[in-house]
Amino acid sequence: MAPSWLIERPYAHRGLHGLETGLPENCLGGFEAAIKGGYGIELDVQESSDGEPVVFHDYTLNRLTGEKGPVAERSLAALERITLRNSEERISSLAEVLDTVAGRTPILIEVKTHHRSAGRFERAITAIVSDYGGPAAVMSFNIRSVMWFANHAPAITRGLVATTFRYGGNDLPPSVALLPLPYSVKRCKAEFLAYDLRVLPTRNTESLRQNGIPVLTWTVKRAEDREKAERVADAMIFEGWRP
Repeated sequence: MAPSWLIERPYAHRGLHGLETGLPENCLGGFEAAIKGGYGIELDVQESSDGEPVVFHDYTLNRLTGEKGPVAERSLAALERITLRNSEERISSLAEVLDTVAGRTPILIEVKTHHRSAGRFERAITAIVSDYGGPAAVMSFNIRSVMWFANHAPAITRGLVATTFRYGGNDLPPSVALLPLPYSVKRCKAEFLAYDLRVLPTRNTESLRQNGIPVLTWTVKRAEDREKAERVADAMIFEGWRP
């Protein structure tokens, strides 16, 4: 069963970033701004070449930094030296972010992985999150990743991220969850679902909610969508405005 803190507040998608704050996504400054605003934090983690979780969304450095190439080809130490585009913020490790947040607000950690099998990356995340005293949950599109946490780190709250082929296309990794069917959630022992707002509501998500599985929704990018998000989900992940 998911903990009550999971749905107590909205989550800032990749921290509070963009025109309002002048900060890039997934940076320490944006996470501090989210905390100051009373929001939870949603962030992304990827694996460095030496197996460490780094807080970064894209699989390549091209869009968000002045560097090029895959994140997975750089070590943690090398990635931590890279500044994020148009800022003085830099790429952070998951450990650094958790140390900075220090339990002041809930954190949703989206595990970004293309691996067809799970193990090394999830184990590294578990080692960090297990030592963290604050509220934190992991979630992923990758069913195998969620299953790994269920089987090997059941104390960590875990969720399944999902959308549909219409919106997911070919950009999503193998083993991705594209349909929020109750049996898919049951198969990977997910304690919550994080589902694309554009597709909600569905019969399946409503069934999950009725059976005690919270549904979070992403990404709520307009104030006009607030009413829908609050009606079809238990908590929202927002960007570009403030609830």
